[in-house]
Amino acid sequence: MKLHLAPFVMTRLLKSFEHTASSVVQDKKELVWRVSRGLRPKTTRVKLDQLLDLANRHQAHIIAIQETKLKPTYNLKLREYCILRKDRLNKGGGGLIFLIRNSNFECVELPPFSDTELEVQAIKIKWNNKCLNIYNAYQPPGNRGVSSDTLILMFTDSSFILGDFNAKHPLWGSSVANDRGNELSNLLDDHAFCVLNDGTPTYCSHSYDSRDALDVSFANPDIFPSCSWTVLDSVGSDYSPVLIELSHTHKTPNSKNALFWNFKKANWGLYKSSLDNSLSGVVSFCDLDSKWRFFNYSVLRAACVAIPRGNRKKYKPNFIHNSEALLPLLHQRNALQRDFMSSPFPDTKSALKLINAKIKQLYSVIRRDRWNSLCEGLDSRTPNTKLWNLVKNIDRMQPQVEKTNTFRHPGGSLCSDNEAANMLGRHYQKESRLSFNSEDKGIAKSARDFIHKSHCNPNGC
Repeated sequence: MKLHLAPFVMTRLLKSFEHTASSVVQDKKELVWRVSRGLRPKTTRVKLDQLLDLANRHQAHIIAIQETKLKPTYNLKLREYCILRKDRLNKGGGGLIFLIRNSNFECVELPPFSDTELEVQAIKIKWNNKCLNIYNAYQPPGNRGVSSDTLILMFTDSSFILGDFNAKHPLWGSSVANDRGNELSNLLDDHAFCVLNDGTPTYCSHSYDSRDALDVSFANPDIFPSCSWTVLDSVGSDYSPVLIELSHTHKTPNSKNALFWNFKKANWGLYKSSLDNSLSGVVSFCDLDSKWRFFNYSVLRAACVAIPRGNRKKYKPNFIHNSEALLPLLHQRNALQRDFMSSPFPDTKSALKLINAKIKQLYSVIRRDRWNSLCEGLDSRTPNTKLWNLVKNIDRMQPQVEKTNTFRHPGGSLCSDNEAANMLGRHYQKESRLSFNSEDKGIAKSARDFIHKSHCNPNGC
């Protein structure tokens, strides 16, 4: 059973990736991935790469990031992903982002909020033949409670609410309840929303030796039975990834990899001779359709002989942390993290800090060595194509706000892939039709008469 939209990952990044929590969606399940604090590529790219690698291994398609702390002047570039950013403009910190791939989505425009602290962005995807809203929210800590008027807008049918409201309540696993947690719990009861958290802590403070469930996941009752919620191993921060699996009830046909024509390796001389030999034996045909079918068959047969075909290679990122030097450190870090979650001893905490520092340092060294090796391989004899491809890869020009990647029905709902293809076909069919004015009616009549005579003539044209 395959999920048509494939998985999506919800991720929230906090300062310097010091904290991480996530959720992801699998090919027949959905994963919600959250990572916390600060998307700072120079110092924390190793953690971002680990998250992207985790998304690839779980076939996750959507990543939601909170508190990116990205400045509007900085462009984020990630291959295969559409980017939907919402930066905090009035002061430092904050910021939200969706990274989406292989899923039809549309940005949900939200009205201005009276609560200026609460940050929310939302997208709409097609799942199980219906639209599913995904809200990514963050509210910084403080004495201010939750904004009921704002949150009510998120309690809609077929909706996920994922985020960190800095709200504590035993309902989702906190040991104590604060005022914000009580208010949020009352809102959940009023709108009959269900909590996906199973009580497992999602946050483990290395500084204060404390654990809590700060990352919350809520779902509408109509999709709650299809969900499961699991905490995964950390990627080196205080927050742990959270896996939300959303099962699919409809089977989707198995898609086969389409073959493509490799025209760069075509033997055009062989193609011409093969086509000439095939067409030279034509004597006569009973009608125009038979002649057209034979011509079409001859062209395709000549192409199969002279033009090679093959599958397009799927992009497989070469993450630095998968190198032989870094992998043992990552496995050791994960084991220490699990030990610290069960028994927060000071020695384990010190070992965690030390190994995280080693990982960052070694990651920077490997990146620098790779860059030096790349530059040493460039000289005056390097082909221009390779140089231009390198420049394009280095360039960070990528749209930072892509509000949709599909079409909508006249009623406003998202189209599936087949519906979008049919809509495009109808559009181009309409555009390709000839329109004649009063002066061209004679030409139109002559064209119809010519086509009619061609079909009636047994010898074709």
